Amino acid sequence: AGLAVFGISQAYFVGAAADGRVEVYQGLPWRLTSGIHLYRVVYKSNLIAAYLSQPERRKLFDHTLSSKHSAIERITSYQQDIVP
Repeated sequence: AGLAVFGISQAYFVGAAADGRVEVYQGLPWRLTSGIHLYRVVYKSNLIAAYLSQPERRKLFDHTLSSKHSAIERITSYQQDIVP
């Protein structure tokens, strides 16, 4: 059980918040019920998901699990081109 918790604590993915901002989450991209989810926000960017094209959103929000550093780098590559 301890290894599972450790593994989840090292998993990060990119998603969008209710306000449209792109964020990095720690955990797994699953909700158990309407109020319980297996992730938490660890990085909030200034990038707005609506500014991305449909293919960019599909690629960025594919829920690929990675390191925190890699997840943030995925966002910053888009921020450099879009956010002033």
